[in-house]
Amino acid sequence: MSEELMEVFFPELYQDISIDVLKKQYSKVKKGYLKGHSGNKIPDFLVVSEGDWDKTFFMDSTDAWHFHTLSRSLVLLLHSKIITRESRELVFKHVQNWCTWNEKANQKHEQVWSGHTVALRLDFLLLCYCLADKNQVPFWLYSSITKHVEYLLNDENYDGNWNHGLDQNIVLLKAEFILKSWGIQDKIVRRIMENFNFAFDEEGVTNEQAILYHHYNMVRFSYVLNLFNFMGVCESVGLGEVIKKASIFLKYSLVPNGKYLPLGDTPYIIPNFNLIGSDLNEHYNAIMMDKSYPLTKVYKRGYVFGRSSWEQTASQYSIRFGPARIIHGHNDHMSLTYFSKNRMILMDGGFGGYQKTPYRNFLQSPLSHNVVFIEKAEKFLWNSETHLMTNLSYKDKCYYVLLDEPYENVKRFRAIFVDIKKDIFFIVDKVISAKEEKFTQNWNFPGNCIFSIEKDYIKIMDDSSIYKMYYHIALNDELEVSELKFHRNKNGLKILGGIVGENNEKYIAVKNLRTHKTGKNIFFSNVFSLAGDISVIDENDFSLMYYDRFYVCIAKSTLDLFCSIIDNKTNIALGNENNDIIRHEIPIAATSKYLLLKINLIKKNDEFCLYYYVTSIKKVKLRFGKYYFVENRGSEKIIFMLPSLSNGDIEIELIEMEKITSKGES
Repeated sequence: MSEELMEVFFPELYQDISIDVLKKQYSKVKKGYLKGHSGNKIPDFLVVSEGDWDKTFFMDSTDAWHFHTLSRSLVLLLHSKIITRESRELVFKHVQNWCTWNEKANQKHEQVWSGHTVALRLDFLLLCYCLADKNQVPFWLYSSITKHVEYLLNDENYDGNWNHGLDQNIVLLKAEFILKSWGIQDKIVRRIMENFNFAFDEEGVTNEQAILYHHYNMVRFSYVLNLFNFMGVCESVGLGEVIKKASIFLKYSLVPNGKYLPLGDTPYIIPNFNLIGSDLNEHYNAIMMDKSYPLTKVYKRGYVFGRSSWEQTASQYSIRFGPARIIHGHNDHMSLTYFSKNRMILMDGGFGGYQKTPYRNFLQSPLSHNVVFIEKAEKFLWNSETHLMTNLSYKDKCYYVLLDEPYENVKRFRAIFVDIKKDIFFIVDKVISAKEEKFTQNWNFPGNCIFSIEKDYIKIMDDSSIYKMYYHIALNDELEVSELKFHRNKNGLKILGGIVGENNEKYIAVKNLRTHKTGKNIFFSNVFSLAGDISVIDENDFSLMYYDRFYVCIAKSTLDLFCSIIDNKTNIALGNENNDIIRHEIPIAATSKYLLLKINLIKKNDEFCLYYYVTSIKKVKLRFGKYYFVENRGSEKIIFMLPSLSNGDIEIELIEMEKITSKGES
């Protein structure tokens, strides 16, 4: 085969890998050891004779998949830097050993002939075919390739429109081009394009709901683009532009320290960009260096990303919404994450491997994410899409409202106001349920955080910072700070909290801050911030936050957002020297349609009134020292019914609010 074909079809042979690493691996295989995977905690596997492959029947799925692809254990011996006749023959010996075992074995792990394993193994068999002496291609190799192709051509074995199906299509396309035996190129190209159009939307975001697999699909379709261009396939038009958009999504989905944001089945690691072809790598590097991109980005497949800058010292947040959980996604819809000072602070549940264990069940569940859930319900409904109802901006601040129905007859709302440059989050959760349930709001914090309960907030301290979580606790509500939490039921061990996944079978301890509320109509109000002076007030019909001379109000009924920097205070003396009750009216002098009104008593005698009225809030007695939301109709008045011989001094505080729309205007 030509050198050009080898570079296009098998780019893994030309990756920049240390010669010492390659030689070390070569030495291991000469002793019979097939390469495991340290990151995935897969030990090396000793194969001296074909019978040793029987041992894979007792391996877990990840380990069996790894070794039965053959490529993941042997491909380094064929790397362009070290390949020799001896190394090639050593690889062929192991491959033939596997083929002989496969023909004879009666008991095989399910991964041996699982669709994705077959695709990756066929790719390696094709590589061996291309490296064989053309006049002496072993019959066993050609026969095995034929069986693999026939298996993948059976529509019952096609994994469909996600990355496993893509890998199957890629290797079939390569097999047809190399061997020209089946006449399937048009069919496979058509399937690849169907896969592509299903996997990526017009914004360049994949459907797999995990950052790692977005990256994987991006790399694989870049590889497809190279194959199409080499083969002269005209369908390559359009692939390149979408892949460039996919690169921009990846830029947003990395935290400022360069690691993946661990959403879905995504480890918290620095991506391996060596897997990207040189053209795409150059393009991606240009995107990464470009600091002109907007600091906030919303993708309709279910991602909100925001950051304070494009510097490595930036703070960053993410919010999940969109289609119900599929493929590599988790039950993380409405979850908020926060990265600051080079570490995750509000942490996602993360990823700990694919093995079906209590850990994986927990990390996929709502209980491991920063959301409101019913603890006894293990999953959200499979068809529960989370809708982004509101996406507003106001003076470099952002506001989002989300809605879904994660359980039968339960509606869940979440409103999030973000001032990321000040590291402030204002969250209002609203739940409407047909029946009374116990709802839990969860927040994951690093395990080394120390919690201290203050008067109206929880102080959270780590090695370098102090944060505050303001909260509202009503009668019979429960507040909990917990570490590892689990119980055993008839189905075995069930983890309830205290860990997140960092990588395959690698878990780290976290602390959960949880508020439990029971009822049909539930509200949670929180402000989370880097330590600073913030005032938070929670009333029946709104929640209010004040910081840096700036008011933020969220109406609980509609979750509309109101903001203001206008705060007028007026002192007035009131008195009634008559022997009868008199009505005293004070016109509200304000132009804004929406107002927050609070009247404070400065001093009074015993006869002075205990409440007042506002014309638009008819027949409702309003108390002193409390904020009220008033819709100003232009002729609003404050009314006092002053008893005889009463007097008092009052302070009228009037905050003129602006209802924020998508343009930041009222």
